[in-house]
Amino acid sequence: MLKSIGENLELIQKLSKRIGALIQAKLKRSQILLLVLLLVPSSFYGIAAQTAPDQFPLAAILFLLLNDSDSSGGPDEPGLEGDYVLLAANDLGMHCADQDHQVFSILPPFNVVHAQVIKRGFSPVLMDDELIEVDYLATSSPDDPVGVGSINTGNTNSTDVFKSNFWETLTDVDNPISFLTGSKTQGGKVYDVLYPSVLAGALLVPPADLSSECDADEQIGCPSILNLFETLPMDLGIPVPDGHELAEGRLVVTQQAMPGPDNTPQKFERFDQSVGFFTAFDFGSNLPNRNWFSADGIPVSPVDDSGRVNAYPLMKVRAIDKANDQTLAALDVVLPVAAEADCQNCHADAMDCTNEDLPARVFSTECNESGLQSMLPSEVISLDDAPGVNLEQKLYNAAKVNVLRLHDKKYGALYTSAVKTTEGDL
Repeated sequence: MLKSIGENLELIQKLSKRIGALIQAKLKRSQILLLVLLLVPSSFYGIAAQTAPDQFPLAAILFLLLNDSDSSGGPDEPGLEGDYVLLAANDLGMHCADQDHQVFSILPPFNVVHAQVIKRGFSPVLMDDELIEVDYLATSSPDDPVGVGSINTGNTNSTDVFKSNFWETLTDVDNPISFLTGSKTQGGKVYDVLYPSVLAGALLVPPADLSSECDADEQIGCPSILNLFETLPMDLGIPVPDGHELAEGRLVVTQQAMPGPDNTPQKFERFDQSVGFFTAFDFGSNLPNRNWFSADGIPVSPVDDSGRVNAYPLMKVRAIDKANDQTLAALDVVLPVAAEADCQNCHADAMDCTNEDLPARVFSTECNESGLQSMLPSEVISLDDAPGVNLEQKLYNAAKVNVLRLHDKKYGALYTSAVKTTEGDL
């Protein structure tokens, strides 16, 4: 036993000298950690017999990360510098989001980022929101494959750049109208069906009796409570209920926004001290002391401000000292988003897919028309007759219309008769 301890102490001394040499060589912290793991003999992994071999390397890594504040993390590792460590990540993976929502929509612009802030020390502290807040703003990377300066601050369309019509205000009297504002957005028209009715107003704080807005005709019923948030302002995401509050019988929502043209930092609107993990199931539980800063529903699109398609836009997430508004730590986080549903591969006329005016990334000779086989030629809508602001969106919308027409032909649901676009009925 004593011999084992002596041997390990000798290894620790050797390892300390090697780490010191690495720091003097001004290697990045990530490189140092990798080299340390390669340098450490396997016999060192379990200091004496009492330490499990798989525990020490992790403990060593965490100790270096959280306590070594003197070594430089380099400009590309801002989250590892100073007295605080910021951990942040998108939790949805690659998120799908339609750009044009007027025919039907697969998913809204909606991305989620969670963050934790750790104060370094001999006993690191997981910080709460009493002294610190977390925000985000758009940023770019010189190494972005799309090109230098690819930044995504918001969703405002221009003559040359189409990002989304989610926030387009509808004025057509045939389209649903918000009972509060008299106007509705494309996004609100599509997604109000996924929200409860206005009767959920009884759960608001303070409660609101909106039952008078319901229609006696059961076919009409009660409008969606999403109408309370219309007209949805540009760059503001759809409302997200707080799960903890809802469990207590209260409807409290947050909405995240894009930074906008001025790239204004946006606060993480929710803080979760504990996190529910499948609490509705027997195997679930409520995880305490997690101290998550949450930004649910950031409405980012897959097109940057220059009109370039970029499925990996960057946001700089910052931990801010509430007392003096100073940045304690910062980290660039990817908010992956794509609009590549590719319905046209099966549901569009193959000739439309080879239109020479389409963007190169959309042009395809692989469209197989397999979704058109049971439809008559007269039932198939072409790119030329589809709604949309440009050829790309016309192609996507032609495929969407053909999907609905195919469904109607098979099941008689008459979806297309219920769809009103900005350019008329389908």
